[in-house]
Amino acid sequence: MTLSSEQRVKRFFPYSNLRPYQLEASTFIYDVFKEGGIGLLSAPCGIGKSIAALAAYLAAREEAGGFRVLVLTRTKNQAEIYSRELRALRERVGVEVAAAIFKSKMEMCLKVGEDEKLRGVGYQDFLRYCGGLKRRLHGRRCEYYEAAVIEGWRPTVKARRLVESLVREGASMPDEVYEACKEESLCPYEVTKFLASRADLIIGNYNYALLPPVRASVLSRARIKLGSTAAVFDEAHSLPRYVIDLFSDELSTRSMKRALEEAERFGVDVSLTRVLAAFKDVVEELGHEAYSELGVDEEKIVDPIRVLRDVASRTELEDLEEVVDVLNHLEDEGERIRQLKAAEGKPPTSYIARCASFLADWATATESFYAAYVKAVRRGEELYFRLGLKCLDPSPAASVINGFRTAVLMSGTLWSPEYYMDVLGLDKTRCRQLSLPYPFPRRNRALIVDLASTSKYERRGEMLWSKVAFRLNTLLRALKGRAAIYTPSYEVLREVASRLSSDRPLLVEDERTKVVEALEHLRRHPDAVVMGVAGGKLSEGVDFTDAEGKGLLSAVIMVGLPYPKRNQLHEALVEHYRSRFGGLAVEYAREAPCINALAQVAGRLIRGPEDRGAVIIMDYRAMRPRFRARLPEDWREDIKGRRSLERIIEDLASLGLVEASFLAKA
Repeated sequence: MTLSSEQRVKRFFPYSNLRPYQLEASTFIYDVFKEGGIGLLSAPCGIGKSIAALAAYLAAREEAGGFRVLVLTRTKNQAEIYSRELRALRERVGVEVAAAIFKSKMEMCLKVGEDEKLRGVGYQDFLRYCGGLKRRLHGRRCEYYEAAVIEGWRPTVKARRLVESLVREGASMPDEVYEACKEESLCPYEVTKFLASRADLIIGNYNYALLPPVRASVLSRARIKLGSTAAVFDEAHSLPRYVIDLFSDELSTRSMKRALEEAERFGVDVSLTRVLAAFKDVVEELGHEAYSELGVDEEKIVDPIRVLRDVASRTELEDLEEVVDVLNHLEDEGERIRQLKAAEGKPPTSYIARCASFLADWATATESFYAAYVKAVRRGEELYFRLGLKCLDPSPAASVINGFRTAVLMSGTLWSPEYYMDVLGLDKTRCRQLSLPYPFPRRNRALIVDLASTSKYERRGEMLWSKVAFRLNTLLRALKGRAAIYTPSYEVLREVASRLSSDRPLLVEDERTKVVEALEHLRRHPDAVVMGVAGGKLSEGVDFTDAEGKGLLSAVIMVGLPYPKRNQLHEALVEHYRSRFGGLAVEYAREAPCINALAQVAGRLIRGPEDRGAVIIMDYRAMRPRFRARLPEDWREDIKGRRSLERIIEDLASLGLVEASFLAKA
């Protein structure tokens, strides 16, 4: 008897009751895997995408012959979800799936666990130090690496035995592999690489597909060829920005100053350091120009060729190639200093290596999809400058997705599939898409637009911020339960937060805030408020739930619309997209990122069928027909515009979200 797609995937579900639209999601992924296409799946939170993808993979593998799957996530929390689902498959369905789950090399390093000095080292410094230990450059060796690896690629007998044991156990969490390796004095990262060669399922972050050196190191060791491997990109809405951030970087004049001090302390030849000193002088001059013209925290586009010629002229070097050659020699000196520090028992860091590496990359990034800039930064009384390189286009890296046998990009909010296909450079002839409906009772969710508010740039000022703060303070007095408030930028966040007068426990995001701190704050206080930036660490991939998985928030309030900031960098992005997409340039550079950020903010609210709450957008522009047309069907049908606070509070009261004491006074 021939089984239907639905019947095939249902055989691999470990749970008797499927969630709404979960079977549709799994069947879609199964069909994509079987046909060898690229699928874009927009499935709201609560559908259960992780197990749907695993069931689809197992069904497709059974029918299409053995192939492996690479599951790529943005956060380690997402990776742990897959590990739990694999255990459920083993215990409830009897399916054995060997899995290798990667965390970052630093998190998996036994030496970091032993040596407190290594824990504060930057990741790039750690990678250089790790590579040096493997090659015995630091006057010492890594005993854990040498106990695991022979001839740079083969497992030792001890490592092979542990891998065999882990394969028999099925899916092990990274912490369990770490402890097993610690007991055997083996490198957990290298053991996981050997385990990957035996695994059906390899789980890691996006870098395992996007970064060529990581692909070569891990996938080639595991004998994984893209053309015969499936890939699942979870939380794929974040891929464009993730790739852009991955290939962008900045260097401050403070780091350059420290590098010059380090060079003097370790006796680096002046003929090398004069190039670094010249870069520092040029960046400071350009930075002062940017500060005079634009103020602080505003990027000013610069011409890299002009900068390099200026550096060459000041150092009497003949051409740009000589400048890069000196930077390469400086990087070697930085590695020498790293080795000396390690031998002295100090953290193996080097400002010279960091500066030289960045400047060499900055000088040679000549592709049209990079923009070079400087900006002024103020911290307290100090004014300093940053030299930056911004990647404008994710497609050169992300188009590796086309090389997989088959791939699925899935998220709760892939609201604009054409945008993702275009900006990621996907082969449209292989693409198919599915957008699933909202799975929870819509009567439990209010979508409200405050028509009396905006964050439009032209209207910003004391009058606007005072008005926004008044309306927020009123809403917070009325609201029963916890709230999350988001703004388009840190600038707006500071303006609004400084004017709030609510006596609720308040946590305001800054660069040091950790997600766990926000979650603990919400769990600790029944009337807590967290404030963050749309697109920031508190707005994406965060589950604000209690221990039972119930949503903690009664309201998510978006102050304004999270459009990208209009500045010279953004204009460079628009121009680049105009060369690629013509009339869609503004749509892809401005509108789509705004919709994506709004979707993520709203997604923090309802996490299960029993949750109820309100999304309040404090910007009249969200009710404009052109903006509403980009929203999902359920949003277009449910969203309401309200001009008065009384009407907004009435909507909240209809869901039981208003304090009785407030109603009594009203």
